[in-house]
Amino acid sequence: MSEDDAIAAPQDRYRAFLSYSHADEREAGRLHRWLENYRIPARLVGAETPRGRVPRRLSPIFRDRAELPAASSLDSEVEKALAGSGALLVLCSPEAAASRWVNAEIALFRRLHPERPVIAALLRGEPSESFPAALVMPGSDGKVREPIAADFRPDKDGRQLARLKILAGLSGVALDEIIQRDAQRRLRRVISITALACVLALVMGLMLVFAIRAQREADEQRRQAEGLIEFMLTDLRERLKGVGRLDVLETVNARALDYYAEQADLDALPVDSLERRARILHAMGGRRSSPRRRRGCRCQVPGSQPRHGCTAGGGAGRSGADLRPGAERVLGGLCDLHAQEAASGIAALPGLQGPLAEAGADRAAQSRIPS
Repeated sequence: MSEDDAIAAPQDRYRAFLSYSHADEREAGRLHRWLENYRIPARLVGAETPRGRVPRRLSPIFRDRAELPAASSLDSEVEKALAGSGALLVLCSPEAAASRWVNAEIALFRRLHPERPVIAALLRGEPSESFPAALVMPGSDGKVREPIAADFRPDKDGRQLARLKILAGLSGVALDEIIQRDAQRRLRRVISITALACVLALVMGLMLVFAIRAQREADEQRRQAEGLIEFMLTDLRERLKGVGRLDVLETVNARALDYYAEQADLDALPVDSLERRARILHAMGGRRSSPRRRRGCRCQVPGSQPRHGCTAGGGAGRSGADLRPGAERVLGGLCDLHAQEAASGIAALPGLQGPLAEAGADRAAQSRIPS
């Protein structure tokens, strides 16, 4: 038994043997991962080709990671891998052409498997300076064997087409069919991603519609609530005033104040809402702008006696005319502390002009509490 027969004894264990110079280790790693992870299109799997039945994946592919700097011949594991590989894939570059180990691997593979394909992947440089000598060496018949070449240079095949050429050479499937099936799969992937994006956009649009509807419903509820408060401060108050039963409004006014206290930001409320809140404080004559009562506060309600046993600041002597929206009338019947709060709220509203702002400033100046 010859030495070559002893080496060739193992059955094929690898789809291909990847031969490269270690100067090209990064490119070798990328190509190795892509080839082993690439899923051949389902319509091609199982088809009969000169290379046999088309597998789902081209794995495993042997990739040598040993430097072999001190050896005088190829490592025994490398020789066994070459003997058990169905094809040889050579990464060609000026460094690979100068590598004795790349040339030795090509020579041994061709000696062991003269009928099996040798695929050259040109990474950089011209073929004359990048193809190892063993790759273009004449065979026993004296003819130069042209390798299957995939040109990775950007101005030639480019990365994607070069990879598909290698795939076609290793699987035995025609390059045109590989390109067509790969393009169809890419198109289906783009369509799927586009459809998913459309679904997400539709869902977000529906959520936006629901949010707008919820906001409108909240605005409508606020409008109805403030319409009810306006009714209490005008028509209902006049009717109860006519029968001498303004005390009935105490609980209703407290609930109205609770409604305003639950608002997240009073400064964001419209001017008429702030004015209506101040009128409720005016009408209550002793309640705070928050749900809690202020002890010892007795605001003067126009046309009535001081409540809770204290005097009002600035409201004495005023007539019991009908309450109506107006800055002086709203602020005039409040005690100093409540008037100061109302005046500060009015002053905080940006761009507010007219008698409401002027009345707020005047009432703040009359208060004993610094503004």
